[in-house]
Amino acid sequence: MLYQTIVTRAGKPLPLIVVFAVLAFTGTTFSTRMLNKMSAANFRNWTQRTVLTMVVIYFGSGVWMLAGFKV
Repeated sequence: MLYQTIVTRAGKPLPLIVVFAVLAFTGTTFSTRMLNKMSAANFRNWTQRTVLTMVVIYFGSGVWMLAGFKV
């Protein structure tokens, strides 16, 4: 859905695909370096925070929708 919105507004999907590919490679390179520097305990801590944040967002979204509001 987000990709379709971006492409529709831009009108030219090929440059966006190239930009997204470059960003994917760059992110992978930097995240590998960062993960190699992290300890196992620190990685576990950040993973728990990330998962908890996602749970709170999705749970809140579900409660919001059950209350009758649109997301």
